[in-house]
Amino acid sequence: MNVERIGNRGYIFDFNEYETTLTDTIVYGIKGETYFFICDTQTGPNTMKYVLDYLKYEIIDRRIVVFNSHADWDHIWGNCIFDKNSVIISSEACREDILFKGEYDLKYNYDFINGDVVLKLPDITFESKLFFDSESIEFFYLPGHTIGDSVCFDKKDRIMYIGDLAEVPIPCIGYHDLKRFKSSLECLLDYDDVIYLTTHSKIVDKSLIMQNIDYIESLIKGKDISSKIIEEYPDVVNIDKINRINVLMDELTENEKIKKKDGEDFDLFEFELSVFKDMGYTDLKKVDHNFLINLDYDEFKKFIINKIKKGL
Repeated sequence: MNVERIGNRGYIFDFNEYETTLTDTIVYGIKGETYFFICDTQTGPNTMKYVLDYLKYEIIDRRIVVFNSHADWDHIWGNCIFDKNSVIISSEACREDILFKGEYDLKYNYDFINGDVVLKLPDITFESKLFFDSESIEFFYLPGHTIGDSVCFDKKDRIMYIGDLAEVPIPCIGYHDLKRFKSSLECLLDYDDVIYLTTHSKIVDKSLIMQNIDYIESLIKGKDISSKIIEEYPDVVNIDKINRINVLMDELTENEKIKKKDGEDFDLFEFELSVFKDMGYTDLKKVDHNFLINLDYDEFKKFIINKIKKGL
């Protein structure tokens, strides 16, 4: 594990292949006076054990506050290593999203489980903001990559951990409200003299955030991805295609959730399979990356739009 110091009290934990099931996925720590803040928990307790072993002397007299930036599996599966002496925080929407898709992710992404993962929900949630004034730490809700995104702002070191809200060269999108995503990224630009730290692209600057905004604007307007980005990152066409599929699928899923009665079960895994089987993929067992890349997007878009119009 490579540990890089950032600012006066920050730590970036970057993992080797034998330590995690997903590389290029950092954990960020902040050593406060009373608390030690850990932002996101990677792919399971086996990975987070390296972090806790490294910090064993730093956390003797500090309570651990774990922050889940959003509900994706590579940010929450290590929650279960933390005991009752720690507290896990997130946005309200993040907690609800874990409840909604947590079991689905365990089934869909089981190859990435690192250790005995048990879903552990946040203990404390916030609707818009949460302050640790004595530590100069602020958490605030900025949905976009998912419905539950929020960020951690260390006002003392001027470091803002933004999770997956921005990435090189374009963000991954799992939430259908693109205008809200654009607004969240624009909010990030309001801060001056800030270091933006991401989970998968590490440190990014405002120009990258603006590039991400331009990309989202192209999706809103139904335009193709910039040829300049494709020229520099040829494989980005696959991410772009999956983003467009995810936006439509999320809107369809949201419509289906609204139709369900309170307490009625909703199996996201089976729902996704049923959608593609309705399209004719009757032998499909799992909706994976390769399947989506090879999917006829225009056919899918037409099918989903018709489904939404008909109310499923």
